[in-house]
Amino acid sequence: MNSAASPQPGSSPGASQGASDQRAGAVRRARPALWIAAGVLWLEGAAVLLYGVLVLLSMNKVSAGVGIGVGGMLIALGVALALVGRGVGLARQWARGPAVALQLLQLPIALGFRQSIGWLAAGLFVTAAVVLVAIFLPASTTAFTAGRRLPGDGSGGRDGAAPGRGARQ
Repeated sequence: MNSAASPQPGSSPGASQGASDQRAGAVRRARPALWIAAGVLWLEGAAVLLYGVLVLLSMNKVSAGVGIGVGGMLIALGVALALVGRGVGLARQWARGPAVALQLLQLPIALGFRQSIGWLAAGLFVTAAVVLVAIFLPASTTAFTAGRRLPGDGSGGRDGAAPGRGARQ
């Protein structure tokens, strides 16, 4: 008897197919919002990367250490933004947290620039807001969480225990 063709005991053959179909449908519905967020993240990454290269090219002998450090960090941040943008565009579950964290860090930076460079502050704020809204849309949230067991989803209690067992009364 061929064990590869027979399903494992206790598993239903359609369970994994149903979960993947559910995820595919969720990603399809969220695709426009995810691509908008990814595009903005890619633009941010390209801008930061370009600025990092400009810092490296414009440093002088006196500030070489600072220039290399700042330029290197900006280049690393630009690459990170581009990679996170790729993950968001492909609806990878790992990409949502870094995307949100980077955009939330961008908001106080925008606030700091509002008096000195108003156009930069507005650009930083708008791009962060667009990415955050696109990532937290209900369709995007479903695409990022489809197929995952989440707390309180009603699929049995902790460690497979029956619902209500071990809960405080």
